[in-house]
Amino acid sequence: MIGPYVGKCHSDHQNHRYLVLSDAFKDDTLVPQYCCRASELSETSENNLIRHLRGSSTELHGQSSPPMCGQIVRDGMHANALEVTQNCPKSRRTLSWTHELCPFSRITFTNSYNDDLGRRSPSRRTMRQGNYTNLGEAFPQLINLTAATTGRSQHLGGQNFTHCCLLAVNESLAIKNGFIVENTPTFIQASVDQLLSATADSQFPCTAVWNGNKSGTPVIQVPDSWLEHNCPGWQLSSSMAQAQWITPFVGFLLPAIIFCLSVPRRRKVTIYEKVFTLDFSRPKAWLLAPFDMILAWLSGPMLMSGLYEAYLDNLLIRFIQEKTKESQLTLDMRVRLLFVMLCGNLDLNPDLTSEEMQLVDYRNPENSEQWPNYSHYPRTGLPNTLSAWAHIEYLIHPLRTYRDMAIMTPRQQPLHDTKCKVADCDSAACLESPLPRSLDMVRLIGRTKTQLRTMLACQTSFGATVGAPVVFYLGTFVFTIVATLTNLGDHDTSIEIAFRMWYMILPHIAVVSGLLLAGNNPNALEGVLAHDIVWMTYEYCDPARRGTPPAFDKDMLDLREKTAMTVKGWAVVLGLTLLLLEVPYVLAFLTAFYTPQVGVSCRSLTFTVHAITQLCLMCLWIWAWGDVPDKCLEPLPFLRRGSWLEKSGFYTPTTNHVAWRNPKTRCSMKSLWAVLWFGCATILGLSSVFISIGGTLMQLIGVYRSDFCDLNAPWWTKPHGSVQVVISTNSALDIKAAGDYWMSTGITATAFLAAVCFSGWWYQRRLRGVFRDLVNDLGNVGTERDDVLTAISKLKRGQSSARASSM
Repeated sequence: MIGPYVGKCHSDHQNHRYLVLSDAFKDDTLVPQYCCRASELSETSENNLIRHLRGSSTELHGQSSPPMCGQIVRDGMHANALEVTQNCPKSRRTLSWTHELCPFSRITFTNSYNDDLGRRSPSRRTMRQGNYTNLGEAFPQLINLTAATTGRSQHLGGQNFTHCCLLAVNESLAIKNGFIVENTPTFIQASVDQLLSATADSQFPCTAVWNGNKSGTPVIQVPDSWLEHNCPGWQLSSSMAQAQWITPFVGFLLPAIIFCLSVPRRRKVTIYEKVFTLDFSRPKAWLLAPFDMILAWLSGPMLMSGLYEAYLDNLLIRFIQEKTKESQLTLDMRVRLLFVMLCGNLDLNPDLTSEEMQLVDYRNPENSEQWPNYSHYPRTGLPNTLSAWAHIEYLIHPLRTYRDMAIMTPRQQPLHDTKCKVADCDSAACLESPLPRSLDMVRLIGRTKTQLRTMLACQTSFGATVGAPVVFYLGTFVFTIVATLTNLGDHDTSIEIAFRMWYMILPHIAVVSGLLLAGNNPNALEGVLAHDIVWMTYEYCDPARRGTPPAFDKDMLDLREKTAMTVKGWAVVLGLTLLLLEVPYVLAFLTAFYTPQVGVSCRSLTFTVHAITQLCLMCLWIWAWGDVPDKCLEPLPFLRRGSWLEKSGFYTPTTNHVAWRNPKTRCSMKSLWAVLWFGCATILGLSSVFISIGGTLMQLIGVYRSDFCDLNAPWWTKPHGSVQVVISTNSALDIKAAGDYWMSTGITATAFLAAVCFSGWWYQRRLRGVFRDLVNDLGNVGTERDDVLTAISKLKRGQSSARASSM
């Protein structure tokens, strides 16, 4: 039997419905005009549901045909075709199709029934070589082929590269004496028989999809000059192709938005009110309004600053542990350092001015000649009520160890009795006694411990803010990998995996922000500034005698040394930052690189440029926030502390903008560093925004699906007319790349993100546990300094004596 056939539903005298096929049709009737819905067909096995009728008659005359059955298959154009089997088992004498899938674009016949619906068993072609009159008889996809696509302009998304592939096939073949032969030159990298066989097996190279055969389809390969001439422009993403836009949108864009919202912010972003009150009768308003809506994230600096602060928090908590075991810190200093870690997300001013200090109240009766409060260091002044650090000091002041009215800088060391005339006296009897540990003090300690525990408990949990979104993100990742297994070689699926890997940077930022004890926004190093405030404020202790200069507090010097970033510390921070930043880039780059055309092109270049901009922004961050090096730069003395660079303001570019505003210092080196830093930050920031947001939009819209992006980047500036470009689908190279690279990178990305999330969760749980232990040790007599223990013992002995005398 040959075809095509026209199908029509009929009823017999018992009103049983069946399908009648006729090979007599008009010249302009190339598809069946009628078909039977599954609901219209009888399910009885006594009648054949498919009958064959030869001739042009549409009436039945009692003809019968061998038992037949049918199944729905999908041809190369993704249209529904009916495959009729002449000899089928009795159990299969039904029309196996789904509802409402008609009319059929093609009806073919086979000798054996294939139970796997939608996948054709090897079958004979409907026609043999020598009987063809046009290419459409062998390749239905070429029927009614036009020279150009219809609709919008090709440069506005109206291109169709499936149509381009059909044009290439059409130009490569011709009919001679009923035989299909190849033209010269030909774009088909296979013989005519191989192409006919692939088409008969629903593997026409322009529209083929994965069918389980790793050999793929014949390759259609054209010179780039032909592609530029016949198929310029780009192809807009189809609303019907889910892998082109809806799957990526739901798969990684929406989860990315959730991760952005889970990162705590230093400031609440509000919409500028003038955006809504602009006078839109002026062109200026239309130009300014879009730019007012731009909000971007810069992954490199955020990751680096977050890890930097996490590392310093770890150093600080180790310092508190060591000093607590050695009983060297006062109670108020331990509380102060614990507040630093919890209040790192508050705005803290590192420049301690007189407005933030209040030292002496001379009307206080505790001020005496024997134990004086010195007013010359630091300076006196009024407290800044807007300073978060001032509020913290007000909370801690009642827990001070010695008699000191300096709210912002209570003393950490005892004074020496001014009545003692012995030089270099170190007698404990001549030292100031700590404040007694009264019942009120014990209640204050309990209240402070409750405050610290409550502040810690108020921090959002890691699982709620990061863990749950990561689980959903990993779920969509696994779904995409499974989809890749069922559709190997599909370019849209591979590019979706690549962009999903690239967007792993956002979950990494969320993990880093979630592991901080303060739940801090890593974009603002407030916790780091708080560390500096502590050691800068308490670096000096009050002089032991009148007329002597202030001495250094060895504990505060130790704090500065322990929390200073060493070469090892910078190596840890930079290593972790590069790991979290570059692993998504490398995986995305490999996936895009090995998606044919194999090589660096639009998508892989997008990932590369974004990674470079983030590295440059990290360098700017180190320049602005890194401390002046003291050591390890012996060969480069001009970079060290006290050098010309430091004096010219090189290490403080973000604070030198004041020099630029002043006309007198506008031409100074400080203003030059400020202009250079802010200029580079602006250029790199805008570039990062354009690459991340613009690159994603161009992929979703389809701009990257163009003749330009089909060419590798090294050829963009060279003559490339003879460069070969593959425009067919489901090739052996596609299938091999999917198995070797797409699956491997997808599994690696899933495992890496899960490992990062688990590590962040473990680190935060550990940090919280250590913090709780330190809070519980507050007020523990075993952790107090020796002079405090002596005062407590005296108080207890005095209380015991008082009770004994009263009895």
